[in-house]
Amino acid sequence: MPGEPPWETVVGETREETGVGVAVERLAGVYVTRGENDLVFAFRCRREDGSPSESEERDEVSWCDPSLLPDGFSERDRQRVTDALEQDRLCLRAQPGGEEPPPPGVR
Repeated sequence: MPGEPPWETVVGETREETGVGVAVERLAGVYVTRGENDLVFAFRCRREDGSPSESEERDEVSWCDPSLLPDGFSERDRQRVTDALEQDRLCLRAQPGGEEPPPPGVR
């Protein structure tokens, strides 16, 4: 959202898109995509309340083992999840660019 800090945006967007309330624990990573005008902030969050549910933006929402992420997760997103869970420090990473279609279930 314009003018909203990213750590507030992640809380609102997570609830809107998944039905789950979260609290930000820390900034986990900052990512740039080579050849694209793309800057991504990844946050490690903890669940506060709510249950996973579908939304206008997601056809399916569920909990899963991070080592068994569903098909359709991009390699970039898999790296971000791994970094958030396995690194105890901020990760700064330039990731490869390329045309990746959105994963199934994302509108």
